[in-house]
Amino acid sequence: MSNYTTVMGNLLSHLERSDFQKAVREHAGYKRVRTLSTFDVLKTLIYGQVTSAFSVREIESSMAVNSSKLYHCGMKPAKRSTLCDALEKRDHRIFESEFNVLAAKARQIAGNKGHRYKNPLKIIDASTIELCLGRFDWAKFRTTKGAVKLHLKLDGDTLYPEQVRLTTGAVHEVNEMSSLCHKSGEIYVMDRGYVDYKRLYDIELGKLFFVTRMKANCDYEIEQELFHSQTGACAGQSPLVTYTSSFEIKVPFLSKLRKGMIYVLETGPL
Repeated sequence: MSNYTTVMGNLLSHLERSDFQKAVREHAGYKRVRTLSTFDVLKTLIYGQVTSAFSVREIESSMAVNSSKLYHCGMKPAKRSTLCDALEKRDHRIFESEFNVLAAKARQIAGNKGHRYKNPLKIIDASTIELCLGRFDWAKFRTTKGAVKLHLKLDGDTLYPEQVRLTTGAVHEVNEMSSLCHKSGEIYVMDRGYVDYKRLYDIELGKLFFVTRMKANCDYEIEQELFHSQTGACAGQSPLVTYTSSFEIKVPFLSKLRKGMIYVLETGPL
């Protein structure tokens, strides 16, 4: 009989049972458990992620259809009510602890990509996840829609999340920038949605570095143009920027910024 490993079996092989059981004991995840252990809950959630299930009902239906194959993964189908009860009773810190263990292991496997920057490179971004407003009335996003927003800080070498903040979908990402950009010496790369010159200046005062895209309506003056020593191409500009406060009063950005430009022969400047 030939040996083989299923996709689920391969994924579950990376879970350290001893570390997980330690977290279960610390947060009393064994209390009031009858049929579905905390480790079984974790495996069921991973199964739902792999199968792209959008609800507990979908997880239940998929596991019922593939019940004969779950045996090879050391799993068994879970009823919807049983899984919901288990999720309600289990402390979320158990799964948070397991995530931190797996994230540390993933960073070791990924290694360093060898960026030429001496300072750590971090990527700041946000992602909106739609929710049913009827079930999650606290997550009101629009009149008829609900959503939560994940604010992420990713490591530039491994692209693994270092920090995650969860808010309702109505919270603009710029409001979480100060919570994600706080470590001195790091370089933060972010998109145009994070452009708030007062907050960016506060970041600079903290001896942090940032790279972002300039808004089209940015009011600035070019103080100096820099050229490449060999090609003569313009390597960057040092603009003096002003930002608009909530009172629509233009205040000068109290530090010099460098504006860079990427020029593509086929399409022109980006």
